[in-house]
Amino acid sequence: MLMLPLAAACSAGRDPYGRTVTEGQLIGHWKGDCGATIDMAGDGTARFDKFAYEFVDRGRDFRRFSGDGEWFLEEGVGEDDPQYLSIRHKRALRELEFIRDGDGDGLGLRYLINVDHERDCLFSKKPAASKSTR
Repeated sequence: MLMLPLAAACSAGRDPYGRTVTEGQLIGHWKGDCGATIDMAGDGTARFDKFAYEFVDRGRDFRRFSGDGEWFLEEGVGEDDPQYLSIRHKRALRELEFIRDGDGDGLGLRYLINVDHERDCLFSKKPAASKSTR
């Protein structure tokens, strides 16, 4: 649980969401400014595409993963600890914080890729691409 205070300390310049998040708000298609996407379903399953999780090549690129996994809405440990999103891909569990976003209902996600360099990926909820009905 040491990651929560550390993540909160590194979120300077990112406004926390500041309201209670529901599972219904998380279900859907999320697009990150790092080129990643997360599709979260109502049954707790998720599909990740190009999720950036680590620097490579001296910080010029990222290690990425794609595939199926799970997501969990987590409550903070203490009264003042915020909710957060946990995602699992294979054995790796990663935490994302809720931030204020200008799109949709104002809810965004932030994954801190590198603490030392404060590199992150910010996710906004986007409508899924519609299929043609021709």
